[in-house]
Amino acid sequence: MKCHAKVDEWLDDGIYDGGKRVSDMFDRWIEELKLTTGRSHWDQYEGYMDGITLSQ
Repeated sequence: MKCHAKVDEWLDDGIYDGGKRVSDMFDRWIEELKLTTGRSHWDQYEGYMDGITLSQ
């Protein structure tokens, strides 16, 4: 699976920092999606996060 390969790459490269907040990692992931996919794809994920943060 592509997502597992990406996580393995992050771990191997030391990119992952266990002290990071999920929202920080999410923002980074969205920025990558913006570079590699269309708006209709990444926009739905931004909406999911907005719903999560507003409900807290």
